[in-house]
Amino acid sequence: MKVWTQDISPRTRHISFPNPSRVPKDELSRCYYKLSRVRTIICEGLGSSASEEFFLETCISRFKHLRVLWLRGSSFDILPSSIGGLKHLRCLSLTDNCNIKELPKSVCELRNLQYLDLGRCEELKELPANIKNMINLRVLFITTKQQRFPERGIGCLTSLRWLFIAECENLEALFDDIQSLTSLRKLLIGGCPKLASLPQGIKNLKALEVLMIGGCKSLKLPEGESNEPRSMSRLQSFMIGGLSEIVSFTPQTQQE
Repeated sequence: MKVWTQDISPRTRHISFPNPSRVPKDELSRCYYKLSRVRTIICEGLGSSASEEFFLETCISRFKHLRVLWLRGSSFDILPSSIGGLKHLRCLSLTDNCNIKELPKSVCELRNLQYLDLGRCEELKELPANIKNMINLRVLFITTKQQRFPERGIGCLTSLRWLFIAECENLEALFDDIQSLTSLRKLLIGGCPKLASLPQGIKNLKALEVLMIGGCKSLKLPEGESNEPRSMSRLQSFMIGGLSEIVSFTPQTQQE
């Protein structure tokens, strides 16, 4: 608690809150009032109590120039809709939130966001409908309860470099416009037991360097794709495991 009674420089840009639920609201308010240049907020394990909800809402409404909002391992069930006002935000991590069921529509107004981590958000029903508007996303981690991803959603994120799809227990299909991800370098698909097939366009990901697939026991890889001359010419690492439907797999070297 001593940290809250000390002077905090108005020039402070990066703050980590170890346990905001124990700090009285008036102390938080005095702290916020002094600060206007904060660029990073790190608060892991944020809960759903009234004081913690007040903390999150105040951070979002007060610090309009945030670049990083790191809320790993939290358990709140509502992300304030005011999140859409953080026009400068580059990084948003909600990973390991076991309670959040949906994201506010306003999250898709974060046009400058480059890193979005929704990994292990096991109760998240679906991605926001207008995720296609997040045109500067470069890294995306996904865990949802949906059966398939809509067309003209993730496929519109042409700046995407890394895509991680994991622990999606109900996922049966990806998205057919995956070939539109012309900048994608790393694709990881894991722990999706109902995923039956991959979209045909995956073989046209010419920038792809790493492909990892594991724990998808229903997945069948299409035959003959290794013979395609245009198949993933920059691929450096291909790892598969836990695919019980695959009896054998013989990769072929692309001919020059």
